[in-house]
Amino acid sequence: MSESDNEQAQPVSPWGNETESEGFLYLEKDSDRNPAEAAPSVSEQIDVEPATSLPTRARERAGTIEHIAARKAFPALDKNTPEMKQRLSTLRTEVTHILTSLRWENQSIEETAHQLTPLLNIGPIPQWKDILLPFLYEIDRGGILIPTWLTIIEQGDPTDLAPDTNPGETEQGRARRYAILMLGNYRTMGIIGNGAQTHFASRKDDGSLISTDLTQYLGSLATDPDVSMYATHSLVKHATVASMQALISALKEAHGWAKVDVVEGCLEFQQERFYDLLVASGMENVSGLENYVAAPLYRAIPLERYLENKQADPYLKANAALIFQQALADSNHAPLNQTATETLPRSSRAIFPR
Repeated sequence: MSESDNEQAQPVSPWGNETESEGFLYLEKDSDRNPAEAAPSVSEQIDVEPATSLPTRARERAGTIEHIAARKAFPALDKNTPEMKQRLSTLRTEVTHILTSLRWENQSIEETAHQLTPLLNIGPIPQWKDILLPFLYEIDRGGILIPTWLTIIEQGDPTDLAPDTNPGETEQGRARRYAILMLGNYRTMGIIGNGAQTHFASRKDDGSLISTDLTQYLGSLATDPDVSMYATHSLVKHATVASMQALISALKEAHGWAKVDVVEGCLEFQQERFYDLLVASGMENVSGLENYVAAPLYRAIPLERYLENKQADPYLKANAALIFQQALADSNHAPLNQTATETLPRSSRAIFPR
C-alpha cells in the first residue's frame, strides 16, 4: 500500500484539530434561536372588529363627558354686581349692533353667525343660561336671529378635539348649544301656515323664502346624544302639542344619553297618558345608563298602579318592577345620612328648569 493510501485511510476528526474531550448533549430552546431563523408557524390571522364602531364610541364618550359635567354644581352669578352689569351692558351693545347690521345693512347670515359665536363664549352653560338666554331674547323678541341660530347649530362641533375634551366647553360648541336653547323661546314668532302645517319662515341672503319647522328640527336634535340635553329643554319650553309629539317620536329613536334626556323631557309635561309608554320603552337602549332613566321614572310615575294591579299588562308590570329594582339598588349604595330620593342620579331637569 502506498504512502498516499495510508494518509487517506486515516480517520478525520469531526472537531478538526481540537483535542479530545468528554462528550456532552446541547439542548436548544426555541427562545434561544434567532427569530429570523425560527421555523415559521402557520396560524390563521383573525381580524377582530369592535362591537361598536370607533366613531360611535367616541360620540357616546363625548356625550358622557358633557352630561356628567353638566350635573356638577356651579357657583351662582349675581347680575346685580357692578362688574356683571358692565359686562352685560357691553354685550348688549355688541349684540344690538350685530342685529341692526343683519336687519338694516344687508349683512349676511353667515357673517352674523361668525360675529355672534365668540360673544357666546361667555362661560359654562349651566352657570350662565339663566342670565344669558333671557338677556338675548329681550334683544331679539322678533326672531330676527333665528336663521343665525340655525346656521350656528348646523356648523356642528369641532372635529379635531382630544378624546377627553368636552365639546360644550369649546367656543364653537358652546355657541351651538346656546343657539339650541334660544330656539326654545320662539313658539309663535315668524310662523306661517295653520295647524299641523305651522312653521317658521325666514329669508336667505338673496331674498328667497325658506322655512323651518322648529319643533320638528328640535325633535331631530333630541336624538343626538351630544345636544339632546339642550334640544329636549327647548321642546319642553315650547309646551305645545307639537313639541309633545316631537318628544314622543324621539323616544322611539333615541339611544344612550339622548334616551335619558327624552324620557326626562316627556315626564316634564306631567301627562299621565304618557306613563304607559314610558314604562314600556323607557328602559330600552340605555345600556349602562339604567339608573339615570329609572330615577326620574321612579320619582314621577306611581309604579304601584302597575305592581299592585292584578289586571295590569304583564309587560308593563315587569318593567315597573325593573324600574323599582333599579331605583332600590341605587339607594342601597348611598351614604347612611342621605335619603333614597337624595341619592338618585341628578336629573338634567334640575340643571335646565323651565
